[in-house]
Amino acid sequence: MKLGVQRILKRIENILAEACSSPSIKSVIIIGSASRPEDYVEGLSDIGIILFTTQEEKDKAKHIWWKLISIPNITATIMTENILAEICRNGDPLCFLIVKDSITICGEDELDKIFKNIKLKVTENTLQLLKQKSIASLGLALTSFFTNDNLMALNHSYHALRSAIRFKALEKGYGMPISDKQVIEVCTILGLRDICWTYQALIEYRKQKAKLKLWQLDIICKAIEYLLREKIPSASSVYVKIRNLGTPIGIIRYEDKAWKIELIKNGRRISIKVS
Repeated sequence: MKLGVQRILKRIENILAEACSSPSIKSVIIIGSASRPEDYVEGLSDIGIILFTTQEEKDKAKHIWWKLISIPNITATIMTENILAEICRNGDPLCFLIVKDSITICGEDELDKIFKNIKLKVTENTLQLLKQKSIASLGLALTSFFTNDNLMALNHSYHALRSAIRFKALEKGYGMPISDKQVIEVCTILGLRDICWTYQALIEYRKQKAKLKLWQLDIICKAIEYLLREKIPSASSVYVKIRNLGTPIGIIRYEDKAWKIELIKNGRRISIKVS
């Protein structure tokens, strides 16, 4: 295991050791940027953990799962061979992360048996899920920005643009780019110079934990609109709608090619549409 990965996992090594010694758990893997130290940003990146078990042993594995998810920035999933086979048949992007980019903590022989019958394939569902993730992440970025949670605005913006570039790469037949380096390489091949620059800037901003400006969010909205071929109203258009409200925003989400701003005013829940 890479030294960088060992450093990232240091704070949960006791729980991982317990998981690996549990007879109910066949294998433990790490997915996401925690498996790629060069992409991992302390305090922003999650550590994704998958506990492989059997259908009969799922309930027995839950005490380990509870311990993991009680720790900040840890996401954990209990998975069986059948569940993995199903998400891979459906072309879920998660399948690509598990099979192509995971790091095995323990149970390598068991994992080899599980992976042996898995075939990676891109389906309409793959593209649809990436599109949904990109737009949902952008909505979270706007919500965070307009509620003064600058770090989360930055983090969600990064995830939104990455998902959109992955969408375009798969749509054009270039496969699923996973690491930041791969995403930039494919972005460059696709001739998306300005979008590549924006993504590289987001990578650096995350490392520095810098603050996004409204005009930068506008650029991200425009890039995602182009990549997904989906009408995406700008962050500035949201600002124009909310600047004089004097009411806290609940959440901003995408619906019917418009941003829907949920908020509470005079004790009533109301929605404002930005198209």
